[in-house]
Order: sequence, then C-alpha cells, then structure tokens
Amino acid sequence: MAFFRISLPLPGMELGHVNVYVVKCSDGYGLIDAGLATYDAALSLLRGLKSLGIKPSEITKVFITHYHADHITLAQFIAEVASPDFYIGEGEVSEVATSFEDLARLYAEEYRRHGARRRWQRPS
Repeated sequence: MAFFRISLPLPGMELGHVNVYVVKCSDGYGLIDAGLATYDAALSLLRGLKSLGIKPSEITKVFITHYHADHITLAQFIAEVASPDFYIGEGEVSEVATSFEDLARLYAEEYRRHGARRRWQRPS
C-alpha cells in the first residue's frame, strides 16, 4: 500500500504545519485528515495533490482522526472540489455532536460566528 504526506501550513501555531496523508484506495484516493480551513492550506493541498498526479475529483474518501480544527475544517473545501465520503470515529463524534452532520453544522456555525464567509473565497 502506498501513501504520501502533504504538509499544510498551520498559521499561528508553534508546529507550523499539519500533515494530510494520501492513500490509494480501490476506487480512487483517500485523505487522512483534512487540514485547517485557510486559503494557503487549500492551495497547498491542491498543489500537493497535483505534484502526486492526483486530481481533486479522484479523492473518494476523507478519514478524520479527531475533531480539532486543524484536522477537520478544510473538509468543507474538499467537499466542494471533490465528492468524497467522510469518515470519523463514532467516539470522536459523540464527544461533541450526535452525528457527523451535527458536527459539521456546529463547525460551520462557529466559523460564521468568527466572520467566515458562507462560500469558499480567496481573502482580499
């Protein structure tokens, strides 16, 4: 089984980056974690995929390891450029929500509360 690492920028954090892993699946490619929802992270993800010869449309699965913002919030962008199935452990979801849909709604509300735009847009 082949897998690859794409490092995405993590602004304002000591570590400075978060890793997203790409793994070959029977029906395309899977991502392990999504990254933080920033323009630079989205661009880095797309560039990383391109360097591997992978089109965003070939992403068929996204596996979220845990619900920290730097591992999950870029999922909305990924959903817009691909049509993957999303997976997160039942234990992780039950910590904060009753379902993945509820979890996604909670994150969306939190980001809107902090001024995030409804649609993905490049910052001015």
